[in-house]
Amino acid sequence: MTDSIGDVSEDGYWVLTEDGWQATEKQNLALSEGAIPHDDSPAVETSGHVPQMVTISGGGSKAIILEKTDNPVYSIFVIGVVSFALLLQIFGMYMDSWTGTEYDPSEDVEWLEYAEAGIGLTESYFDCSDVTGIDDETGEKNKDMCKFAAGMMTGEISMGEILTATSIPELTDELPDQMSGELSVMCDILKDLESEAEDITSCEERESAGSTAMALFWASFLLGLSSIVFGVLGIFDKLENSNIYQKFIMTASAALSLLAMIVWLAIAPVFGEGGVPFGAGYYLTLLSILLSISITVIVWIKSSNPKEIFVL
Repeated sequence: MTDSIGDVSEDGYWVLTEDGWQATEKQNLALSEGAIPHDDSPAVETSGHVPQMVTISGGGSKAIILEKTDNPVYSIFVIGVVSFALLLQIFGMYMDSWTGTEYDPSEDVEWLEYAEAGIGLTESYFDCSDVTGIDDETGEKNKDMCKFAAGMMTGEISMGEILTATSIPELTDELPDQMSGELSVMCDILKDLESEAEDITSCEERESAGSTAMALFWASFLLGLSSIVFGVLGIFDKLENSNIYQKFIMTASAALSLLAMIVWLAIAPVFGEGGVPFGAGYYLTLLSILLSISITVIVWIKSSNPKEIFVL
């Protein structure tokens, strides 16, 4: 069967005219979307954000398979989300408010009613700014009693100072209303005061859980930074297959941050009788984990989608 004027090739890219085979509108559209015509020799090229080109020759005919690379705007979006998630994570890691306290008038002393306290991964904080009134039992100012307890728990007041002081105000007058200190210091103070074994054990478990989670979070953070570096290299085409490296590193980073949260929840005694209220540090870090997991899932889905292919 001979070809006649007006015949279109099976792939739809060529039409026979009086001047020979000419490109159809379908081929012109493909070219306008980034397809590159083949040359006379087989080639595989990848340059910048130009689609990858593979020329296949056989049986006197040639076919071009073109695969589009990722849009740089998409790569910048991924880097931006990862960066934001890491920023939230680093803030959350060092906030002293993973758990807070609730005043119980049936058990707590009066001067704790308006005091605020919280514990983070490795530190604790106390805020006596809003405490007012006079303690009925001791006659001392409630704020002084609050600052005295906070000073002891954070290490601002040493046992030596307590033994030599003649009054509570002598110890607290120069102390700030807000204080923070390492969890390890609090645990040591509880031991020195010969507190109940349950309180000491609870403190040590929180310290252990926080230290372990902190190490995992830092590993996750460093991997996240590495994924950003690979993403930037991919945008400027400085490293072949950088998007693949970025994808797997992002996965490891998100997995470690999730593991850190699970480890902390498993070890820290926060689900005991009555439980404790979670604070801003916990929710901020949880949000960072959800963002990391979400963008990682998006990257995997995007990379698994079929590439756009053009045959010329």
